[in-house]
Amino acid sequence: MTKISLLEMGKTKKRNVREAILSVLSTEFPLSIKKIYNKVKKEHNLDVSYQAVFKIINGMLEDNVLEKLDKEYKLNIAWIKDLENELDMIKKSYMGYDNEKKEPLQDRVNSFIAEVAPKIKEYLGGDEACVVGVSGGGGIIFGVALFSYLLKEGVKASYIEYDRIKQEYQGKLIIPKKELENKKIIIVDSSIYTGKTHNTILERLSKVKKLFNIKGIKYAVEKDSIGLADFSREI
Repeated sequence: MTKISLLEMGKTKKRNVREAILSVLSTEFPLSIKKIYNKVKKEHNLDVSYQAVFKIINGMLEDNVLEKLDKEYKLNIAWIKDLENELDMIKKSYMGYDNEKKEPLQDRVNSFIAEVAPKIKEYLGGDEACVVGVSGGGGIIFGVALFSYLLKEGVKASYIEYDRIKQEYQGKLIIPKKELENKKIIIVDSSIYTGKTHNTILERLSKVKKLFNIKGIKYAVEKDSIGLADFSREI
């Protein structure tokens, strides 16, 4: 089996332009839009227009993924550091232990449900819920546990995963309208450290809140280091 590194992911068969731009700027920088465009076309074999690349680069600039130096672009070091933090959280999650507490993951999930889930049920009232499990830091595990709890309690709910890496590459919300419409949204992650994921998700959901008639958006985590979550087990 071939191993695909982060830097090479833009060259896989399921690549997209945003991934290709990240791959290009991971190894050579800073570059002008024209040089980035040429590399995306030739080295990554993508059939894309210059205007499309220009638009995507500007979107990545607005999302602070890239920074501009005169007329050239490179990856934003702050974004790279945030990515490092997220990868570290993934590592902690897969190890199954919180490095600070050494508490088994299943015990943490059980405590989260016991302490936080009843408060979320009370908030939902009689409204239908959509539980959004955030991937990359254990959010899916806590999200599925919350979803199962709500179903057992007779709450009408659905569940969907928010792939933070894929969403970052796409630069926009890619959760289908049918999953959000006329519901109260409960975003579930394992923790909040920097607040980047929290702010990004809420910003993108707020843009479609009125359009999708979303009745409410709340954020639930096990551990909230900076006090941003609506529901948390620990602060």
